[in-house]
Amino acid sequence: MGKNILTRDSILAVVDLPIKEVEVPEWDGTVCIRGLNAQERDEFEEFLFVGDGKDRKLNLKNIRARLLSMTLCDEKGVLLFKPEDVIALGKKSARVLNNLFTEAQSQSGLGDQDIKDAVKN
Repeated sequence: MGKNILTRDSILAVVDLPIKEVEVPEWDGTVCIRGLNAQERDEFEEFLFVGDGKDRKLNLKNIRARLLSMTLCDEKGVLLFKPEDVIALGKKSARVLNNLFTEAQSQSGLGDQDIKDAVKN
């Protein structure tokens, strides 16, 4: 038998969202990026589309800032930005945001192929 059979409480008690520190020399410091939880990932994927049915189209507007507003956090995993901060965050350096976006994708298990799959479906 030696298996560790998990219970509801043991599953919910596990802290399983990765937090990674990333140096940002352009900002003269380090940021923390937290992976998305499943609910947040669903919200992000829903953001990727506008319209319904056959009129549904891919929405890439401010995609980097949107994901980063959902993943940039403090050392404890508390998010730094609110949804209304997306526009201001999107005005930061495209190169910096792109580098951080790539890391946020990785921390959230959200690769380019996942986005392409979401578009197909």
